[in-house]
Amino acid sequence: MIWISDACMVGGLVFLGFALQDLIPWIGTAIAWAIYVFGTLTATVAIEAYSLDIFPEQAAEAAAWINMSRTVAGFVITYFRISPSQTLICLASHFA
Repeated sequence: MIWISDACMVGGLVFLGFALQDLIPWIGTAIAWAIYVFGTLTATVAIEAYSLDIFPEQAAEAAAWINMSRTVAGFVITYFRISPSQTLICLASHFA
């Protein structure tokens, strides 16, 4: 399952790079991001199932740590993506 997730994440990011570089319509960016998110979610589910099998007595704590790390990683990206996204908006408005 992890191999499918890895392929989806890499493919989604590559497609996202092409979508942003070539300034294709927003639907291409949305589809690329959806492919990446699908890979991330399936990887998290596979890792969580594996950790719940390994730690049956600490299942709730293991699931909480995995879900917390996924949530924090999802929200912390906005702090690092503000300046590059503003640059993209400036470029898109310049070429439009």
